[in-house]
Amino acid sequence: MVRLVVVLLLVCGVVVGCGAAEPEGPFPPRPAEIDVALFDPCRAVPEAKLAELGVSEPGEAAAARPEDDFGPGCLWSNYQDGFNYGLRVVQRSATEISRAPGMVVSSVSGFGLVHETPRPDGTLCEMFVDVADSSSLRIQVEALDRAAHPAAESCESATSIAADVLANAPRSGN
Repeated sequence: MVRLVVVLLLVCGVVVGCGAAEPEGPFPPRPAEIDVALFDPCRAVPEAKLAELGVSEPGEAAAARPEDDFGPGCLWSNYQDGFNYGLRVVQRSATEISRAPGMVVSSVSGFGLVHETPRPDGTLCEMFVDVADSSSLRIQVEALDRAAHPAAESCESATSIAADVLANAPRSGN
């Protein structure tokens, strides 16, 4: 009888222990949680990155739109190369967004990342970074000239922007 109790306790401990280690959702554990309340999209992209992108003017603030789950955002343009850039706080988790059809899950700088598979004839890349339990960061890059800049190029740029933004974003608890 004592052996049976010990065996049951060991089995229960192993089952509970294994279940607790599994991450929720499709992403790895975040290296940190970004404090979206302190996040300023127009100041989030480092000046060196904006210069690399050919952006010479300050970003244009985009107001929050709670009815669409959009927090504050910022927009930039490079009129010489023909790209538009956008960064916005979204009040939806990247895990929820990842459940939409056609979404691809990956990561950037240790944070989960989800994006729609770029259409062959498209020029827009839209990514959502898993930064908090109920919020994500949306990064958009759109080429204005489809022939000169395929969507894959826009996605490379969006991933690079995401890495730079995450390196400088305010962490929760700091």
